[in-house]
Amino acid sequence: MLESPITVVKLDSLDLPGVWAIEQTLVGPWSQGQLEAELALAHGWQLVAKGPTGEVWGYLFGTTVLDEAEIRKIAVGPDYRRQGIAACLLRTAWEHLALSHVTTCYLELRASNLPALSLYQKNGCQIVGRRKNYYTLPTEDAILLHKVTTQVV
Repeated sequence: MLESPITVVKLDSLDLPGVWAIEQTLVGPWSQGQLEAELALAHGWQLVAKGPTGEVWGYLFGTTVLDEAEIRKIAVGPDYRRQGIAACLLRTAWEHLALSHVTTCYLELRASNLPALSLYQKNGCQIVGRRKNYYTLPTEDAILLHKVTTQVV
């Protein structure tokens, strides 16, 4: 775990350079245009985890429609992985969703991303399906998960 404090706040456009830098370390990164479009989604919400001097350590993008939500993207910078930042982002997301009366949140991940799968399961998510060859570059199955969000808060 990190010794420095983590702050999780609403992401704004000034955070995008830090988000972009992390995105470049991922398999199948989104383009800058895709990241910018996330901020403009009508039902979107975005969180950013920052270090004590404001540097972006991780982020989460989600959408909500009525009483259901989807986590569209969650990522943590390579120097900060496996230190509790993604768990902080998820806890903040669950709190936000519970306060918004969202009952279920869905997400998916690459089948090979076992650390993320473990994190999600430790945070109450359950596997509900698999999409064959869903991802490209490289081709890979997606594991589908969901969480009943009103159990939190």
